[in-house]
Amino acid sequence: MRLLRRSAPAAVLFLLASCAGLRPVPLERAPGQWLGRLPPESTFYLSVRASNCRELLSRAVSASPLRDPEVQQLLARTQQVYGGFLLAPGLPPSYSLILLGDYNASRLRCSLSWSREWHRQRGAQPFWEKAGKPLQLAAPWDGLLLISDRGMAPVLARLEVPGSFSMPQEAYREMEQADLFAYFPTLPGLETQGSTRLPLRSLWVSAGRSGDRYALRGVFLLTEVREPRLLQALFKLLLASWLRRGELGAVADRLRALEIAVDERFVVIQGLELSTREMASILGPLLGLGEGGA
Repeated sequence: MRLLRRSAPAAVLFLLASCAGLRPVPLERAPGQWLGRLPPESTFYLSVRASNCRELLSRAVSASPLRDPEVQQLLARTQQVYGGFLLAPGLPPSYSLILLGDYNASRLRCSLSWSREWHRQRGAQPFWEKAGKPLQLAAPWDGLLLISDRGMAPVLARLEVPGSFSMPQEAYREMEQADLFAYFPTLPGLETQGSTRLPLRSLWVSAGRSGDRYALRGVFLLTEVREPRLLQALFKLLLASWLRRGELGAVADRLRALEIAVDERFVVIQGLELSTREMASILGPLLGLGEGGA
């Protein structure tokens, strides 16, 4: 980011004040502790090991509200991303992101203070808003960056006093190992043909990258189990419909590779592999960030 020069002594004092009071980010925090600092009303939460998903992140950001030269430079220095996304009918997704990486908070805050394109918003913790865009940015600690469309103040407040956040222990273990992980705390019962409703409580999806391929694993937590074989058949129908709507190709081959297991608590689906391009085409519409997104 380039600095814009100011000559007034007052500007120098403002600059020094903006750069004071920083401390290193405690990177040893567990992933669940970071998720507890995101908006509790989020429809779903996302964890991305950015250091291993550079191309996917680049595709997702390239056609999004985050398509900003400064933000893209910062994303290149990011190691881990945690996000909370709120989905509402008829509205673009609202998002709050926590980024961990190689950032110098003092330098970043000074640069934002001198920029004509970023305007400082005052509060207990300062943050900056991009002129003419729903894009907010804060750098409260070295190694920590916060980005939001319009909900920065609550995220800053939760840095010191996080909200409660819980997931099944099985989900925590998968998140710690995955390159990409998404968690939906609640799911409505999905209607299928014949007005059958699936007894779904929550969902998490994990993905591991190998080369240009992502191997996906989805786990549905059930409220009850009725007719396991029927559930297997219903999920296979739903997945077939989803694959066709996504125009992913080779639907028959992909369905043959799927493994669907049902026990007393979970439906576990694995065996699906997607390319980076296919992953981006799915994430874009869901997040409003990416190919087919905003």
